Amino acid sequence: MTVLTESDKSVMVGFSKGRMYEVEVLETIVVNAQSARSHEKPGDILTWHRRLGHIAIPRILRMAKRNLVDGLKMTSREVYHWDV
Repeated sequence: MTVLTESDKSVMVGFSKGRMYEVEVLETIVVNAQSARSHEKPGDILTWHRRLGHIAIPRILRMAKRNLVDGLKMTSREVYHWDV
C-alpha cells in the first residue's frame, strides 16, 4: 500500500504483516484537519465506531478493555437497535 499526494509523491508506504499492516512515513505533510481533535473527547460506542472507520463494535470493546488505544474513553458501551 502506498499513500500519494495529489502530485503523486509517496508520503507513506504500508507492508502486510500477517493480519496487520506496518506503516512507514516517508515524509510529513501539514494538513488542516480540525476534526482530528475529536478523538480527545469521550464518546459513546457508536461514536467510536464511526471515528474508527466503522470497525466492528466487539473489536472496539476489546481494544478498550485491553487499553490498546490511548484516549479511547467511552461515555456509554450500550448499542441501541431500531427498525427503520
